[in-house]
Amino acid sequence: MTDVAPSTGPQGDRVLIVDDDAGMRETLVDILGLHGIQATAVGSAAAATASNAASAAAVAVVDQRLPDTTGVELSAALKARDPDLQVVMLTGYPTVESAIAAVGQADEFLTKPIAPDELVRVVKAALARHRLRRENTELLIRLGEANSRLEASIAERTRDLEGLESLAESIALTQGVDQVLEAVVRTSADAAGADAAAIYLEDPITGVLDLRTAWPSSGRLPLTIPRDGPADGERTVGVGGASTMRADLLVGGQRLGALLVVNPERTSVSFLRTVAVEAAVSIQNAQRFDRERETVERLSELSRLKSTFLASVSHELRTPLTALVGFAQTLGTYSDTLSAADREHMLNRMVSQGERLGRLINNLLDSTSLETGSLRLSVGPVEPLAVVERVVDSLPEERPPVEVVVAPDLPPVRADEGRLEQVLGNLLENAVKYSPEDPVTISADAVDDSVTFRVADRGPGMEPSFLERAFEPFSQADTGDGRFDKGVGLGLYIVRGLVEAMGGTIGVESQVGTGTTFSITLPRAAA
Repeated sequence: MTDVAPSTGPQGDRVLIVDDDAGMRETLVDILGLHGIQATAVGSAAAATASNAASAAAVAVVDQRLPDTTGVELSAALKARDPDLQVVMLTGYPTVESAIAAVGQADEFLTKPIAPDELVRVVKAALARHRLRRENTELLIRLGEANSRLEASIAERTRDLEGLESLAESIALTQGVDQVLEAVVRTSADAAGADAAAIYLEDPITGVLDLRTAWPSSGRLPLTIPRDGPADGERTVGVGGASTMRADLLVGGQRLGALLVVNPERTSVSFLRTVAVEAAVSIQNAQRFDRERETVERLSELSRLKSTFLASVSHELRTPLTALVGFAQTLGTYSDTLSAADREHMLNRMVSQGERLGRLINNLLDSTSLETGSLRLSVGPVEPLAVVERVVDSLPEERPPVEVVVAPDLPPVRADEGRLEQVLGNLLENAVKYSPEDPVTISADAVDDSVTFRVADRGPGMEPSFLERAFEPFSQADTGDGRFDKGVGLGLYIVRGLVEAMGGTIGVESQVGTGTTFSITLPRAAA
C-alpha cells in the first residue's frame, strides 16, 4: 500500500495517519498540510509499525477499523514504542464499547465525518501536549543531572547537600505552586540558618518582583524588591542592620523571580544558587501541573456538559415529534369517526407541539450565534409598555394572573424590539411555569440613564448553589423532588447573551420557598 507524501510543516511536529481508505488518507493529509502540519499516511497497522514515520511522529491519527488489526491494538503498540505519542482515534461507528476500549490508549476520540476545523484543532492540541511532555522530560533530566553533580561533591559540601536533600524531600511531597513555594522558603531558611526566607515572583506585565511567600509569615519583609537587584549571593545590609542574600530563580534563561534569605549564618553562594535552580525548576513544574490540572478539569466539565446536552436535546426533540406523529396518525386513521371538537383539539395540540419544536430549534440557533458572535441585532428606541403588553397578551389563557406595573410615560429604552420581547417572554413563561397558582408580576421603572425590567414569581425559588450557574449553558435546576427541569438548559443562557448584546445587564434574586425575581437593566434611548 503506497504512502501519501508528507506535507510541509515544522520539523518535529509530524503526524502519522493510519486509515485503510485512500481518499480519507489523502483528504486528512491535505487538510493538515493547508495548516502547515507535516503528515504521512499509511493504510494498515503493519505499514504503520514498519514505517520510519511512526518513530518520528508526535501524533498518530488512527482509524478504529483497519484491515489487519483494530485501532486500539495499533495504538497500544505505538504507545509501547513511544509513551509520549499522542493518539487520536477515528471511527465511523461510535459505540460505548469502542469508547471504553479506547480509554487508556487514545488521547482524543473523533467521529467521522470530521469537520476540518475540528480535526486541525484536535491535532494542534495533541502536538502541543506532545511538546509539553517532551519539555517536562527534558526538565526532569536536567534536574537529575543537577542532583548528580551535587552528589559528586558530597564530601566537601555535606552541609549544603543536607539542605538540598531536605528541600527535595519537601517538594516531592507537594504538587501545587503554593505548597512548593512554602516548602522552598521553609527549607531554605532552615538550611541557611536564616531568620527568614522569602520568594518574590515576577509580575509578567509590570516586571516587578512581588512578595509571594515568606517564612516565618510574620517577618518584616518588603512587599516588592527591585527587578535589577544585587548580584547572586551578594550580601546587602538594609534598614535595622539585617543582611540579606538574593538568588534569581532562572529556568532556561527565563527569570521567574528571586529567593531572598535574611541574616543567613551558614550558607555559600554556590549553595544559594543551587537552591534557586532547584526551586525554579520545581516552581515551573508546579505551575505547569496546575495548568494541566485545570485543563483536565475543564475538559471533564465540557464532556459532562456535552453528554447532558445530547441527552436533553434528544429527549426534547422526541417529545414533540412523538406527539405530532401520533396525532397525525390518529387523524389519518380515524378522521371520519372523530367529532369536530376532537379534530380541532388534535390540530391545536399539533400546532402547540410544532411551536414547541420551533422554539427548541430557535434556542439552539441562538445559542450557536451567541457562541460564534454572529448574532445580529437591530437596536433602536423601544417603548417598554408596548413590549410588555404584547408579551403578556401572547401567554396562554389558562395561566395565573399577571400583574403589569409599567407607567405609560416610561422613557423608551435602547434595544432590539423583537429580542426584548423574546427575553421578557422567556422569563415570564418561566415565572408562570413555576408559579401556576400565585400571581406573577412584571414591572419596569426608570433610574438615571437606564430602565430596569423585573419579572417576579412566588414559586419554590432556587437553591443558592444553583444561582451561581443559573445563566450557564445546559444548567438545570433541581425541582425539589430529585428531578431536574425539562429542557436543554439554554433559556437563561440565551436571555443573558441577548441582554448583554443589547448593552444591558441581568441579575437574579431568589429565596427557597418564597420565589424568584429576574431584573434586566437596559440603557435609555437618546432623546
